[in-house]
Amino acid sequence: MSVGKSAELTKVSTSGPARYSRHTSYAAGVLTREEKMAFYTYRVRLYHLFDVFGTDARFYQHWNTEYDAAKRIFGDNLEGLNIRNALHSQHSYLYRHSQHSVYDGLSTASDLGNLLHADRLAKDPTQDLKMTVFTYSIVPRGLYFSETGAAFFQDFMSKHAMHANRSTEVMFSGEFRLIQDERHNGQWHLLIDNNSGTYAPKKEDLHKLKEAFERNFPDLIVSALDREDPYLKEIRAQTKAVEQDVAAHQTQPLTLFGDIEKTEEGVLHAHDHSGHACEV
Repeated sequence: MSVGKSAELTKVSTSGPARYSRHTSYAAGVLTREEKMAFYTYRVRLYHLFDVFGTDARFYQHWNTEYDAAKRIFGDNLEGLNIRNALHSQHSYLYRHSQHSVYDGLSTASDLGNLLHADRLAKDPTQDLKMTVFTYSIVPRGLYFSETGAAFFQDFMSKHAMHANRSTEVMFSGEFRLIQDERHNGQWHLLIDNNSGTYAPKKEDLHKLKEAFERNFPDLIVSALDREDPYLKEIRAQTKAVEQDVAAHQTQPLTLFGDIEKTEEGVLHAHDHSGHACEV
């Protein structure tokens, strides 16, 4: 049985544009030029998900029973319950609707590129977009994701389980990069993978992932790669070096959950006091 509302099979849009919402949170304990550091999470209501992945959750990607962290998250004990409560609180907080939330539709690769990279390219048009990584989970209600960064994700037991609202299975999960590919005249190119320890999607199902994005964004170049792909591993190594350099220059740790502690008592406290409305 699935855990979490985001795993429920409900009516999903079957025609575009893909509606999205962008939710804004602010890092606690840090000010940059007297402004809080913004952190975004995104939900995109992808269509044709049932056409691609089917409607029977038994054939989705179940949590990885060989992964120690996943065993703790989904364990049938008090610790597992506490961790799942914390993940639900984090999901509710990061995907809450507020005056800062943005809503619109995506029909083309350019729409997606502008949503994710317009601001950063305006600041630095020459930056290497391969170094910007997003962590995602796809459930029947859509694609949930955020930028991956060592600075923000220190408080997470599992990024993928958080995005999936602690669902016991997902349609797919992993990481992706969206780049402007010089080899294809600057077209937007999605490099998406199955790099998720919590769910460990099968590489044999990567073609479904590719199809889902191509159906939603026909002009988007999509490469669905296995986590062990040599090119992907090379990029991950480069990204890790950049993240380590950023972390080394942090003057203080950043946290998105100033009142959520890693102890079991803190987990229960956060769950009991989470009153944020969230549509999942």
